[in-house]
Amino acid sequence: MLGNYNGTLVPVAVDQNGAIISSGFLATDILDDSVEATTWDATLTSIVNNLNRIRNQIVTITGQTWGTVTTTLVSIMALFNATTGHKHTGAANDAPILPHAGLSGLANDDHTQYYLVVGTRRLTAGIPFPATNVPSSDVNTLDDYVEGTFTPDLLFNSNNIGMTYSIQTGLYTKIGNMVFFTIELALTSKGTSTGVATVYGLPYQSASILGNVSTISVSLQNVSTTGVCQPSISRNGWPINLYQITDAGVRTQMDNTNFTDTSVIILTGSYRAAT
Repeated sequence: MLGNYNGTLVPVAVDQNGAIISSGFLATDILDDSVEATTWDATLTSIVNNLNRIRNQIVTITGQTWGTVTTTLVSIMALFNATTGHKHTGAANDAPILPHAGLSGLANDDHTQYYLVVGTRRLTAGIPFPATNVPSSDVNTLDDYVEGTFTPDLLFNSNNIGMTYSIQTGLYTKIGNMVFFTIELALTSKGTSTGVATVYGLPYQSASILGNVSTISVSLQNVSTTGVCQPSISRNGWPINLYQITDAGVRTQMDNTNFTDTSVIILTGSYRAAT
């Protein structure tokens, strides 16, 4: 073939890889592959440089050796940024789409659920979990997340006849098998029930395993105690037991006599759930 070199037609031979086999000018006249031609002009030098640049980009994208590239043009195009194209400017929006067909509910071009920042997929919405927990035996798999409310009750010997509240709220977040909760109870009447005091209504039963020790902080108003109030959740149970511990270390369970018609109880803590 003939090429225009500095205004002179010269014979040139090019192999299947775009490399010059022989020509009427020096190989050093061809720019290095790393130098991107700025214009597509009519000179043979620019054409060969751009062919080499395209060849090198295909090899880089497909990861295959030139001469054995089997990736189709459609597949190659799918690897580029679907919105802006891959301009090789180094800008963040030039990052190629990450393949993620293995993620349930996300297709490679599903931009409504995520966006790309320098090649990193970030969700535009939360991660949904099934309404009914599907436990996983893999200790590295997060299999549950729930946010919700519940209605706690102060009970005396499992009853609260005539008890009324101005505030009776419970909030919780469950992450995996751990439950984090907050309870606020403000009485307007403690009623007529008698007996040991418990707070009932936790959203999940506690796990029946050794080491499942609850951590609960408490704030009391208009509640008398002998020593310090120390709430705890029993293993394999639902209620929060309200204990009082003297300076001498004697622990007894609180009862109706510790409370008044205007008592306020605020509890916040965490425990390991059975499911």
